[in-house]
Amino acid sequence: MARAGGGGCRPRRWTTTTGAALGSAMMLAAVLAGCAPAPPDSAALPVPPQTTAPPAASAAAADSVRARLGRVPMSFVANQGRWDARAAWVASGAEATAYFLDGAVRWALAGEEGGWALDQVLLGARTAPPTASVAAPGVVSYFVGESHHTGLPTATELTLDEAWPGVDVVWSGTGGHIEATYRLAPGADPGLVRVAWRGAELVAVTGEGRLAVTTPVRRFEEDAPQAFQVVDGERVPVEVAYALDGDTYGFRLGAYDPTRALFIDPTVLVYAGFLGGSGTDVGYGIAVDGAGNTYLSGATTSAAATFPETIGVVQSANAGGYDAFVAKVNATGSALVYAGFLGGSNDEVG
Repeated sequence: MARAGGGGCRPRRWTTTTGAALGSAMMLAAVLAGCAPAPPDSAALPVPPQTTAPPAASAAAADSVRARLGRVPMSFVANQGRWDARAAWVASGAEATAYFLDGAVRWALAGEEGGWALDQVLLGARTAPPTASVAAPGVVSYFVGESHHTGLPTATELTLDEAWPGVDVVWSGTGGHIEATYRLAPGADPGLVRVAWRGAELVAVTGEGRLAVTTPVRRFEEDAPQAFQVVDGERVPVEVAYALDGDTYGFRLGAYDPTRALFIDPTVLVYAGFLGGSGTDVGYGIAVDGAGNTYLSGATTSAAATFPETIGVVQSANAGGYDAFVAKVNATGSALVYAGFLGGSNDEVG
C-alpha cells in the first residue's frame, strides 16, 4: 500500500463542517493512500464557529464509530521520531496514553484540567524496550502543524523477552485496555516478578481482588489477576492474588506444576484504545466501500499527547484542542488498515 506523502501527494490540513465531514474523510483517506490530490485550501471551505468542542454528532453515529473501532485489536504505534526517543512504542487513547520505555511503561492520564504521569516499573528487570511480537498490517500518520510523521508501523502485541530470568512480559489489547501477560518458563521463579506504580498517591487491593491505583486526576484499577497452565491442550486455572507492599506488587500463587509453563494475566482498566472510550472522540461520518472496508471520520483529543518528561503533573493536551482523524478498518473489522490525524493551533474536525 502506498503511504502518505508517496506518489507525489502531499497532504495539507483543512477544516470542514460536519455536513461535509464524510466527503472530506474520504478525500483524506485517498490522500493517505497516496492516490489523490491534496484538498482545497481551508479558506475556500465553510468553517464552523470556534467552540471549545466540535459540533455534536448524533449519538447513534458516535456510538457506531466507537463500536467499530472498539472491535479492532489494540494498536501499538512504533515511535519513529513522533515522540520522545525514550519511548519505543505508544498506545494513545482517550483516557490515557501508554509509552513503552526500557523496563517500564509511562502512563499519561487525562484529567479535566491537565493530567498526571506515573510509571509502571518492572523492578529488577533488564532495561530494554519491548519489540513487536505480532506485527499489524496498519500504518498511522500524523500531520500536526509543520510536523509530519507518516506510515508509522503498528503491532497488536509487544514482548520483552527474558525481562527476568525465564520470564517474558507480553502486552496486548483487549476492549481498548492493555493486558500484560507474565509468561513463566518451566522452573522460573514467580517471586522475581515485581512491579511498582511510581507516582501514585495510593495503591491498594480492593475487596474484589483488583489493584486500585489513585492519582490526583483519576483512580483506575488493574483487574484481578488470572493464572493458568496448559495441560493436554486445556487451560488449568491456578489460584492467584496480588501481593502488595506499598506501591509495589507481585503475585501470591496457589499450588501449580513448576515443570510446566505458567501464565499470569492482569489487565489495566483505563482506556488506552486507539480511539474512543471516554467520549472525547466524536464520530462524524461512516462510509463503506465496495470491498466492505469501513471509513470513519471524526475529532479526537487523544491524537497528539505530549511525552511527559517526569512523573507527576503534566499538561496532557493535543496540539490544538480537537484534531481531525480518519481511519480505515478492514471488511471483517479485525484490523486497522490506516489512520491519519490532522492538527494545528486550532480545533480541526473530520
